[in-house]
Amino acid sequence: MKQRYLVEPDIEVWVCDNQADIDDCLAKNVPVIGYDPEDAGLHCEEILLDLEGIDDAYLTRVHHRFYGIPMEILETKRLQVRELALSDLPDLFALYDGVTEYIEPLFSYEEELTYQKNYIQYIYGFYGYGMWLAFDKETGELIGRAGVESKEEWPEDTVEMGYVIGRNHQRMGYATELCEAILQYAFENLEKTRVICRVHPENIASVRLMERLGFTKVDTNGENDEDVWSKGY
Repeated sequence: MKQRYLVEPDIEVWVCDNQADIDDCLAKNVPVIGYDPEDAGLHCEEILLDLEGIDDAYLTRVHHRFYGIPMEILETKRLQVRELALSDLPDLFALYDGVTEYIEPLFSYEEELTYQKNYIQYIYGFYGYGMWLAFDKETGELIGRAGVESKEEWPEDTVEMGYVIGRNHQRMGYATELCEAILQYAFENLEKTRVICRVHPENIASVRLMERLGFTKVDTNGENDEDVWSKGY
């Protein structure tokens, strides 16, 4: 079996049930999914035991992962949110300039590059979500970073939200607009039932944001002296 799936003219993915065809696709730099219903040990980044999970969204994700194309996540009135690409790193460093008082700074450039390569492969690739980038829809400028992550200390139905807005775009309502959309996505698209956020009590702007978003403070003086805020679906 060697079957071609076409989502759009430029989104092509093959499904193959033998190693020779898989290797041929990889040699031609073509996205491929291994179909292995007997669990025979095919070697491929993507393996399916049945074909029921194949739809346009899945094929698009396989295609984009193969070529390193960031996935579009959501949009708001003013913002477009998508996954990070390695080419975004210079803009990411500019975004973090002067805003790391209450958040962890980035690593050195080379260390951050390695970290983000692994993040794209193992976090985006495994969970399908993580920390994303937010761009102004009119200018294309990176104005923030936000998203949700699974943490070992939280149940499976719970994710932790983080966000940062660039210094030149604060006090414009972007944090509220962005986090409201992230919350809706977590509850409706990811089907999570609770979102956690850690906020330092001296970060008054974030405390007020938590209150506007309907979070409740459930723990104080936690890790790094941060308070834990919670919102259920």
